Amino acid sequence: MKNIQIVGFEEIDLHTISIIKQKIWDLVNRHEKIFGENRITDFKLVANKIRKREHPDYEISAHLDTPLGHFRTSKSGWKVLDVTENVLEELERLVIEKKDKIKQF
Repeated sequence: MKNIQIVGFEEIDLHTISIIKQKIWDLVNRHEKIFGENRITDFKLVANKIRKREHPDYEISAHLDTPLGHFRTSKSGWKVLDVTENVLEELERLVIEKKDKIKQF
């Protein structure tokens, strides 16, 4: 069973949140093709406002538990959607690298 959590996005507009949710589901679906269904046990995306100014900066971190282990990455910037996309891309890259490393042995 997947436990997917999105935390700290209360101040973000609903349209942006719906785009983020779709990107998360796209990531989960790609990983299910790699690992099989229900192999991702936990996914958590967390937004923290780190500076208050005209455009606040956000730190976005993602945590993913798979059969290959626990993966975590974070990035920061003021465009929440761009930062989230970068975090999800980095997370996917880390998982694929680990999977490829295991295949080599």
